[in-house]
Amino acid sequence: GIWHGRELAGVCGLNIDPYFEGRDQGRVRHLFVSARHRRNGLGRMLVETVIDRAGQYFSVLNTRAPPEAFGFYERLGFQRVEGEEFVTHRIVFGKGN
Repeated sequence: GIWHGRELAGVCGLNIDPYFEGRDQGRVRHLFVSARHRRNGLGRMLVETVIDRAGQYFSVLNTRAPPEAFGFYERLGFQRVEGEEFVTHRIVFGKGN
């Protein structure tokens, strides 16, 4: 999470992706930035932190984003996924991540 003083301005979670067998795929969960703190880069900071952490533990990071957020995730390095019910975007981590 990100705090602005005593106010929680945004949150984003990371967990093992429950839609896949095994423990090698992570999932971005519940990205939210409060209305008064949007458009200040907080969402980017939260997801970049999740990407960094995910690369330490997972070979893949998935998310299911609403269409209006596709560009946001693609600018952060996610690739669009077609034909999977629970994934719209994915990052595959290379060696050394």
